[in-house]
Amino acid sequence: MLRRARCAFLLVLLAGSHGSAAPEKAVVFAHYSFWYTVGEAASVSAWPPDEISGRLMYPMPRYPRLSDEGSGSFGTNHGFGGYDATSAANIRQHVTWAKQYGIDVFALLWDGQTGGRFTPSVDKFKKAADGMPWIIFYDTNVRFGRLGICTVSNPLSNLQPCPYDLDQKVRDGEQVKTMGQVLVDDFKYIKEKGWIDDPDYFRVDGRPVVWIYQAFQFSDQSETDSQARKWTAYIDDIRKWFWQNYQTEIYLVGNIAGARRLYEPSWDSHIRQFDAVSGWSPYYITCEREPECDCCRPRTVTDAVAPIIRGWVQSVPSMKVKRISGGESSIEFAPFITPQFDDQWVKGSGRPRMIAKSKEDFRYMAQTLGLDLLTGRHWLFLATFNAWPEGTTVEPSCDWKSRNCGPDYSRDRGQYGFEFLEVIRDVFGAD
Repeated sequence: MLRRARCAFLLVLLAGSHGSAAPEKAVVFAHYSFWYTVGEAASVSAWPPDEISGRLMYPMPRYPRLSDEGSGSFGTNHGFGGYDATSAANIRQHVTWAKQYGIDVFALLWDGQTGGRFTPSVDKFKKAADGMPWIIFYDTNVRFGRLGICTVSNPLSNLQPCPYDLDQKVRDGEQVKTMGQVLVDDFKYIKEKGWIDDPDYFRVDGRPVVWIYQAFQFSDQSETDSQARKWTAYIDDIRKWFWQNYQTEIYLVGNIAGARRLYEPSWDSHIRQFDAVSGWSPYYITCEREPECDCCRPRTVTDAVAPIIRGWVQSVPSMKVKRISGGESSIEFAPFITPQFDDQWVKGSGRPRMIAKSKEDFRYMAQTLGLDLLTGRHWLFLATFNAWPEGTTVEPSCDWKSRNCGPDYSRDRGQYGFEFLEVIRDVFGAD
């Protein structure tokens, strides 16, 4: 049983047995990544990133120096080296921190059946997770990007969307199929791997949960072709396959809401295909820069984004999704927060950063965009626990030379230690 948070909520039990006494806290999901190995970080010989030619796809992380053995000791971040993100000891350390500070479910980034690092990493996580509930975070951006199709060059801008037309033909390895069939086959793979049968896999009323990134881009570019299948048909294929083969209804969370996507009725066809709707990060690139540094604050972002997100909160829970087993269910809305966002590691990037100047900066966001907007099952998605490329992590960081927004890039993002995790614990509750 989870301890009492600031407000009492009726929620699903993490173990998946529902209907008994419910935990009295918000359920916090944190996206969890397997980006780094020691070899990758050590292979880059220059710092800061401006000294590195070209785009750095997997930038050197700045974080507490976990070793391959899982040492939890903190050292001054020197910009070189790193930890093995798939080390069992390090995974266990992350799970320990998550449980201590009120993060209830890890959403494991997954990028497809072959060619990626994340399939073997899921199996490693399962062995080391020590009872930590988890779900699959299906990363369409990485997965579909490998198919050689049109993808969003800057998914955060939302200015020039490049929709995922699920009926267009793509090459997946040696096979040619529709993008939608790639999606369907991947969901079959997730089941056939036995992942969603894991006793720690997070379920709602017995239904395994999968979170789909950038679901807002699913579209019918060929809608003028009467012979073309609609993208909704592929989602239906996934639901029917699980029901017909395993008598299981899949629970799909669609990444549809966004910091710059106002709710309007045109989104309804997307919303009604999913059991729950959420978003990735409230950061948006036109946030106002502050004079002392090239960044904006979580308070500034929160005030700008809150009215947009409230529109989704007010509209989504009134809608229904059709159940394969018959009838309809109410669609949930899950707020989403992150303390920081910084993609300055992309060489030449001139975008402002969202940087938490203090613990209270993030607390303001967590309260206003998180706790105050909880509805239905009272889920909250956090981007992320440990994905360092864009600074979205709440993983603790210590012993940097200065706090925030210093002129030296290597000193950005601050010596915040466990402060961000403490905000999660204080606002949403912990075990």
